[in-house]
Amino acid sequence: MAVRITKSFTHKPIGLIGESGYGVCSLCRLRTHRYHSEVVGNWNTYHIDPNPEKTVTYEGAVLGTYERNGYDDSDFYAVVWDADEQRLRTVEYATTRAATYGNSASADVTDEVLAEVREWARGQLFGRYDLRRGWDRETASVDREVRVTRGRKVPKGTEGRVFWRGQSYNQWERHSEWRVGIETTDGERVFIPEAYVEVLNAESYGETDEVLREQADRVAETMNAAELANLIRVVELRPGFVLA
Repeated sequence: MAVRITKSFTHKPIGLIGESGYGVCSLCRLRTHRYHSEVVGNWNTYHIDPNPEKTVTYEGAVLGTYERNGYDDSDFYAVVWDADEQRLRTVEYATTRAATYGNSASADVTDEVLAEVREWARGQLFGRYDLRRGWDRETASVDREVRVTRGRKVPKGTEGRVFWRGQSYNQWERHSEWRVGIETTDGERVFIPEAYVEVLNAESYGETDEVLREQADRVAETMNAAELANLIRVVELRPGFVLA
């Protein structure tokens, strides 16, 4: 089954309705129901169509569904493949905030669509592996050569090898920070914040693009529809998250 959406709320009455909570739509003269919005703080009315029009969308392209629970209400989403934009996206098909009776969605993705999704996933995975590689290249790990770029304790431009890296509490800024111990070319050992140094020849660390693409291809090929559906939640909700 694809995403089936019932269009029940096509009109918004502009007139007041009775104290009973029901009335007549000022646009189409059909029955309406009064609904209190906690967000807006006033009463809204919604058109209730006795013979609602049902539409079917994303047939053969639904990878999965999930529910997002709020404090008072829940919203229901389907993860679908958007053929026009060539990407995964989420579609809200039901909610407890208003009457969405009859709306439904279930996974029905075809093998052909799943192949397109995997191609999109390869690019997403490679982008996240590349982001992780960038973070690693900027990390002043032990035995890496670094240059001091900030601070007053150690002259800027001083170069050396990192022999220690760890966290300590900064009493002036009142938070923990990463610090490194550097043995300079003169044999002196100093300790400064990691943010004060840059890694020399950073591009030489980490895997090559070819290795990362092979890893992305391998992972994408092993992901089923449910795992690919979860990938969009990482992309939309946690854009900076890097997949292992």
